[in-house]
Parts: sequence; C-alpha cells; structure tokens
Amino acid sequence: MGLEYGIKVAPSTKIPEVIERLSSVIIVHENYSIEHTPTGFAIVQDHAAWPEVMQLSIEQAVGLEEVEDGMQYIYCLFHIGGELTSNWLRQMQTETERIDGLSEWFEF
Repeated sequence: MGLEYGIKVAPSTKIPEVIERLSSVIIVHENYSIEHTPTGFAIVQDHAAWPEVMQLSIEQAVGLEEVEDGMQYIYCLFHIGGELTSNWLRQMQTETERIDGLSEWFEF
C-alpha cells in the first residue's frame, strides 16, 4: 500500500467533473502518462514492472468515518512517495480549493 486519500464532493453528482479537473491539472513528466478509466484515471510509468504509480477512482463508502455509508467519494492511492507524489498531491489540492466549498480531503 501507499498513501491513501479520499475526497468528499457535494453534491456527489459533481464527482465526474472534479475528476476531470484533477486529471487536467496534473503535470506528468517524461516516462509517465495519464490513462483514463470509466471511474477515474491512473498515472502510469512507461516500461515499469509495476506501472501504476497513482490511481484515482469513484468509490462507494462502507465503514468510513468521514463519508456516510453508500455515498460516493473520490479515492486516491499513491503507490509511490517522494517529491513527485508531493507535487501531484499539491496540484490536485490546489485545484480542489478553487472549487468553492465543493470538496473536502481526508486521509486514511
């Protein structure tokens, strides 16, 4: 496992819009790319044995303190740490701050 975060979005119907905004602000460097999935996106490293370095997806809450059971939230998992992860996290948090009162980050 790596670093795990959740993002509550109100109303939850805005989750796909928030995911799109987050994927558009991340700066990926050479040897990395963003792959969109039906429920989010992943940052993958080219030609690596473990290519996914970060994944972000829509999940349904079960047993979380921060989100009511059954509600959707954005799950963000970093498989790596370091400066690269810090930069991506900061880029996404800055973008969610621009979405006035719409989202709230929490850590697992």
